[in-house]
Amino acid sequence: MFGLYFILLVATFHPHHVSNTEIFFNPTSAKLEISISVIPEDLENALKKSECMKIDLLNQSQNEETNKCVEEYFNKNFSVSANNKNVKLSFLGFEFKEKEFHIYFESEKIENTKNLIITNQILYDEAEIQVNIIRYKNKKRDISIRLKNPDKIWKIK
Repeated sequence: MFGLYFILLVATFHPHHVSNTEIFFNPTSAKLEISISVIPEDLENALKKSECMKIDLLNQSQNEETNKCVEEYFNKNFSVSANNKNVKLSFLGFEFKEKEFHIYFESEKIENTKNLIITNQILYDEAEIQVNIIRYKNKKRDISIRLKNPDKIWKIK
């Protein structure tokens, strides 16, 4: 019994440095729908190292400055290319739910998704043990990968 209690105690205080990215190709719109979830404190620390020193994600509703900071951070640390062309991602916003910070993007229309390159270095500057899990789903495929810092590129063929 003591062993189980000790494991639970250690797990409670052990910091987790994980982001989860869901990328879904919507065949109707021919766009990628992207949802990225992160630990709010980790993102807030990353934003404070940039020009966004006054950001308080947990206690602040969305405003123009917060949206700008979040969008710039993710545009700098997350990208998609298809068929050797960068894909423009439009920032849709974010929300805080279930103790995570969820950020949403949508891509421009994509003709062919056979050769995608996902670059994800979210929060790599915050933790050497950062892990970024990416899941890609379309009509025919549902695949995922776990990128450990410093690995940041996933090629989907």
